[in-house]
Amino acid sequence: MELEEAKSTLESMLIDIGDTRPMFKKDSYANSFDTRYKEVEPFLMRLEQLYKDVEDKDAFIQALGETPALAAKARLDEISKKHLRDTQLMEYNFAMVTFVLPVILKYKADYVEPLTDCIVLKWAEVFPKYKIQKATFEDINGGFKRKWCYITTAVCESLGKGDDCYELNVLRSYRDGYLSSQEDGEEIIRLYYDIAPTIVHRIDRCDNAAEIYSEIYKNYLSPCIHLIEENKLSECKTEYFRMVNELSGRFSVPQSPSFSGNESIK
Repeated sequence: MELEEAKSTLESMLIDIGDTRPMFKKDSYANSFDTRYKEVEPFLMRLEQLYKDVEDKDAFIQALGETPALAAKARLDEISKKHLRDTQLMEYNFAMVTFVLPVILKYKADYVEPLTDCIVLKWAEVFPKYKIQKATFEDINGGFKRKWCYITTAVCESLGKGDDCYELNVLRSYRDGYLSSQEDGEEIIRLYYDIAPTIVHRIDRCDNAAEIYSEIYKNYLSPCIHLIEENKLSECKTEYFRMVNELSGRFSVPQSPSFSGNESIK
């Protein structure tokens, strides 16, 4: 296998994966991921040998690492309508985070960490407003139990509350009970998963991050908790969406139209 073949295969890992939403569900993600990994593992093995054989390993990683971002950009450039481009880019982001990067990270070889680091870096260069982070399968699969509360977790940590604090447990129970049972529940969680980490990242870069988190707790999370305690579950959903929408606008985090246009947001 030569470099161009490796680039073509890596490109297809993203472009040809299709809609990952049906695969990203609590009861099916593990099996979907395992199937995907078994399909890609022979390529990862050949890539390991190619990496061993090349003399300039840094140049090899750079050439390979830019492939997903450039492939995505080329496809996006073919879409004329902005809202459709934005939606497709969110789909690419989600596929990268939930399947492409974790599949590579599962394979244990010397090239894996530098390659995934380079992919993330190049993605940020090509799509500076849509940065992604790499995560393992274990991190993401555990996210069905933890990471939907990205913003709440960041707020609670800033306030000195632990991962097992009352607020997080209430919202996790709300997510696993009421929200996940709604017709649009899985879609809401998927879109939130794509938006919230960037919101937290941008807050963390602010000099007054602690003040912002305190404000979020007072203006959004505390009201949400009270609504759940009063069994006003639909109202809590609306309040939480209001928080995400307003924070997205405040910190210039683009949203999928299907998220920002959700009927629950008033």
